[in-house]
Amino acid sequence: MTPRATRTVSLAVNGKVIESKPVEVPENGRAAVEFLPLTVPHGFNRCEIRIDSADSLRADDQFLFTVENADPRPALFVHEARNARAELYFRTALEAAAGGAFKLEAYTPGELANVPPSRYAFVVLSDPGSLPPAFENALAAYLKGGGGLLAAVGPVAAVRGSVAVLGVPISESLYSPRSGERFQAATAVDAAHPVVHAGKRFEGVKFYQAYAVKADGARVLARLSGGAPLLLEKPYGEGRALLFASTFDNLANDFPLRSGFVPFVERAAAYLSGHEDRATQLPVDAFVELRSTRDRGAALEVLDPDGRRALSLQEAASTPSFQVSRVGFYDIRRANGRRDLVAVNADRKESDLEVIPEESLALWRSTGLGAAGAGETEAAKETPWSLWWYVMMAVLGLAVVESFMASRYMTGGREAA
Repeated sequence: MTPRATRTVSLAVNGKVIESKPVEVPENGRAAVEFLPLTVPHGFNRCEIRIDSADSLRADDQFLFTVENADPRPALFVHEARNARAELYFRTALEAAAGGAFKLEAYTPGELANVPPSRYAFVVLSDPGSLPPAFENALAAYLKGGGGLLAAVGPVAAVRGSVAVLGVPISESLYSPRSGERFQAATAVDAAHPVVHAGKRFEGVKFYQAYAVKADGARVLARLSGGAPLLLEKPYGEGRALLFASTFDNLANDFPLRSGFVPFVERAAAYLSGHEDRATQLPVDAFVELRSTRDRGAALEVLDPDGRRALSLQEAASTPSFQVSRVGFYDIRRANGRRDLVAVNADRKESDLEVIPEESLALWRSTGLGAAGAGETEAAKETPWSLWWYVMMAVLGLAVVESFMASRYMTGGREAA
C-alpha cells in the first residue's frame, strides 16, 4: 500500500534542471505532470524526468528520454528535364504527409556533378536516363552503406534497358490497349511490409502502362493483375532499395490522384530513411539493430554512457546488433551518416515488489512438468539397461543353440563314416 504523498518532479535537459513542479499523489494512485512548452537546443538532447526519492529503489526515480530538434532532412529527387510532373506530385504528397520532416530537392541528371548522395535521407530516381558515372558510383556506395533508394521505371529507363545503380533488367513495356483490358490493377499485395501495410495503398488504381522487370533475388511487394511485378524490394548491401515498375507522373497510371498515394509516399520516406524503425527508448539488456545483413560492411561507432567506444574495430564492421547493458544514453553513429541517440532505462516491471499471488504459484505447481520430466529422465535411464539385458540373453541363447546343432552334425558325420 502506498500512502498519500507530495512529490517534486523535475525536468532536466542536458544535465541541467530547467523546471520543477510539486504534485499530490493519492493513496495507491497516480498523478500527471506537464512541462509545457519544451524548448530544447538544436540537435540531440539528453532529457530526464526525476522525482525526489521516497524509497530505497533510486534507479526507478528517473526516466531518461531523447529529443531531437532538427531541421527538415533533405531528400533527393532526380528526374528528366522534360518531365517535371512526377516531381510535383511527389513533392506535394511528401509535404502533406511528413509534416515538415523532409525537404525535397530536385535535380536533373545534368545537374548531379557536385551533388553527394550521402547528405540525403533518401534518394528517388524518377525514370532517369544516363547518370553521371561519378554520381552513380557515389549512389551505389551510399546505398551499400545503408542508404535508401526509390526507383520508378518509365520510357527513358526502358530505353536504357536496366534500372540505374540496381542493374535490374527491363525487358518490355506492358501497355494496356483499348482493344482489350484498358488497364491493370494491383494484386497480391504483401500487406506485411511497412510500405504497403494493410494492403490498401493501390486500391482502385488503374495502371495503363508498366514495365516488365526481373525480380530475381528481390521481394515482390505487389503484382499487376497480369502477374508482372509492380513493386519490389531489392537487397543492396545494408541499404534499402524499392523499385516501382511504373511512373509517378499521372500518365502511365492514376496513382497520384488516388487516396493511397500520400500514405505510400509517407511510408516509403519513413522506411527508406530509417525513421520508422528508429529506437529512441529501450530497457536494459535490449538489443539495437546495427545493420540489416551479417556481411562485413562499413564500420560504425557506438559510444556507451561514459562516452567510450562499446565495440572493437572488428565488431564495428560486422556485428549485426548490440546489447545495451546499462542505464544511460548510447550514441550510435552509422556508416551512412545517420546518428541515433538511445535512452536506456531500468525495466519498470522490476520496481514491482509485490509478492507473487498464491493463485499464480498454485497454477505453476499444478503444471506437472517437473514430475513428468523427472519420470521421463528416470525411465530413460532404466530402459537401456533392461533392453541390453534382454539382448544379451537372446545372443547367449542363440550361441547355445548353434553349439548344440553343430555338435549333433559332427556326431552324425562320424557315425556315417
